[in-house]
Amino acid sequence: MIVMVGASLATSLISSSYQVAPVIVIGFFVNLLLKFWVGVVACQSFNEMRKTGELELLLTMPLQPRQIVQGQIDSIQHIFERPLIWIVTAQVIPVALALFFLPDAAETFVWGIIVTLGVFISLLTDLRAIAWLGLWNGLAYSKMHVALGRTIFMVLVIPWLTFIVPCAGVVLMLGSPFHSLSLANKAESRFRDRFPRIVSDPGAFKNGKPVSAKDRERPSP
Repeated sequence: MIVMVGASLATSLISSSYQVAPVIVIGFFVNLLLKFWVGVVACQSFNEMRKTGELELLLTMPLQPRQIVQGQIDSIQHIFERPLIWIVTAQVIPVALALFFLPDAAETFVWGIIVTLGVFISLLTDLRAIAWLGLWNGLAYSKMHVALGRTIFMVLVIPWLTFIVPCAGVVLMLGSPFHSLSLANKAESRFRDRFPRIVSDPGAFKNGKPVSAKDRERPSP
């Protein structure tokens, strides 16, 4: 979900004008690239630190585990805060100008603002989910491409797949912000419950999930 795609599409449908179509396409890919960029940085964070031993070193320092995790989240936020502001501003201004100069501006303006706010919230929830889930998957999976692939699939692909659900696809798609919030909260909960043990006792987990004592004692084939 992206800020300008929804607002521009709503504007086009209401005004029966499709002159903003190129802007829609550009906005879609710019925001998609931003989400992929956040995913790569988030997945690489703990993944690289664990491979180099830096994460184990951090755990020996007088820092609370939650401080280590929050430090990475803050770092991701610091990296992308300014690009996000510039991207959103560059997309919202043309939409606002288009709404202002459209005929029947009153009704169009109201719907444009509502849709823009909705998809803006969805953009932020997607980015938050990608940051938290990417951070967790980068820690849980040793292969970077697996961690990134699972993150992108869970956050970005699944909501679009709901379109195939007869009669309910659009409704489910509108609920995608709640899906993203749920993913981010689950990832945050996993850090609270399993970090730093997943680093200090990797045999107790497989792909980020706890391994039972029976399975740990079972000899490898």
